[in-house]
Amino acid sequence: MAQIAERTEVAEAFAENVAQVSYDDLPKETVEVTRRSILDLLGVAVAGSGIVPEVRALVELVKEAGGKEECTVLGFGGRLPALTAAFANGALAHSLDYDDVFDEYGAHPSATTVPAALVVAERAGGVSGKQLITAVALGNDMMSRMSRAIVFKRDWFITPVFGAFTATAVAGKVLGLDKDRLVDAFGIAFCQAAGTMEIVYGTDSNIRALYDSFVGRTGVLSALMAQRGISGVKASMEGKNGLFNVYFHGEYDPRILTDHLGKRFEGTDVSFKAWPCCRRSHPALTAIMGLMRKERIPVDNIKSITVETNAPSEALCTPREARQAPKTVLDAKFSIPYTVANAILKGRVALEDFTPEAIKDPRTVALARRVGSHLNPEYESIRGMTPGSVQLETKDGRVYSHYEEFPYGHPRNPISREDSIRKFLDCASQSAKPAKRDAIQKVVDMVDRLETLEDVGEIARLLG
Repeated sequence: MAQIAERTEVAEAFAENVAQVSYDDLPKETVEVTRRSILDLLGVAVAGSGIVPEVRALVELVKEAGGKEECTVLGFGGRLPALTAAFANGALAHSLDYDDVFDEYGAHPSATTVPAALVVAERAGGVSGKQLITAVALGNDMMSRMSRAIVFKRDWFITPVFGAFTATAVAGKVLGLDKDRLVDAFGIAFCQAAGTMEIVYGTDSNIRALYDSFVGRTGVLSALMAQRGISGVKASMEGKNGLFNVYFHGEYDPRILTDHLGKRFEGTDVSFKAWPCCRRSHPALTAIMGLMRKERIPVDNIKSITVETNAPSEALCTPREARQAPKTVLDAKFSIPYTVANAILKGRVALEDFTPEAIKDPRTVALARRVGSHLNPEYESIRGMTPGSVQLETKDGRVYSHYEEFPYGHPRNPISREDSIRKFLDCASQSAKPAKRDAIQKVVDMVDRLETLEDVGEIARLLG
């Protein structure tokens, strides 16, 4: 286990930690959550292959280049060189916005770590399940620490910016890079760390679904370059012109970055999505589903629904017309009115609710037009997910309300194992290249006993 004797450039501290931590250093809870993160991410990536048209376009593009058949393209099948496979699988990872997330700061860890780790593992061959778990646990821990340390001003998009480093960390861990080579790899990744919140808040674009393609390629490329002896800047994170001083104006807490590093693994606090849409809609969905289960109000008697928001979640309600009648599938995923309407009508929000046909359903759109929002001043100081609070007024004048402190999937309102398995099986059934049911079940069984596997490349091949 890494022992950080004194405060150094945090790139060195992270590199030493990644190089030295082994599977035996991981707490049992971290192993369990990391295993679940791996299965969850694999499922949503495979589903993206069959559902998201722009992912197919991207994969067809990279396949045109051909090259050495090293690594499997999830969902589509076929094999590509490691760099292009990482680009393709990275694009799949967040294409449905269904992957795990840290509620407190909105970063998506496993989409940045699992594709890069699995690609490098398949390229290297003979990488064990214990090695994969360790690499992903370390990368997800880094994502949490880096995201939690900054003063977030909704300017830089922290998942791709920090993901450049976390993808590099897991790729480097799987390759067995030592501390010095990992420092170099982080310095190389720094050249490629990018992305602002316009990716999230801008409408009429589908690049929002694909940004992890750049992250996956960055991680694998940076680690492979460092392995070949190419050096990167050493103070990539805390140098005068490094990540935290330039991107975040030096407004960060360095203690969070290294506090109990190598002993406490922050990825344990990740949340899993039960519904395939922006996490900021989940508090409202948790509340409205709870209300409808309790009261069973006829849909035709609903006059209006009001959702309590803060500034970040209000962005999923405005501009009002665009959110109530989204024009693209991606915009529907970032619409509280649309997702709440589906939850009321169907008692759930599912993959089939995000198709070009589904978002035009007149009954759903009509109900979405009755969903409004109210900025709650008490929620403004909350950095992560707000509580779920909704009020529903009926046409005969009655008013109902419901409150949930934590959205479903949060560590304090955890998703059930049954729902996790159901989610994976549902996702896997959407693969562009249909997978046999016994192969899908085999993946579930393999991840359940992941620490006993001698070669995790078999998982990728089953999902290809």
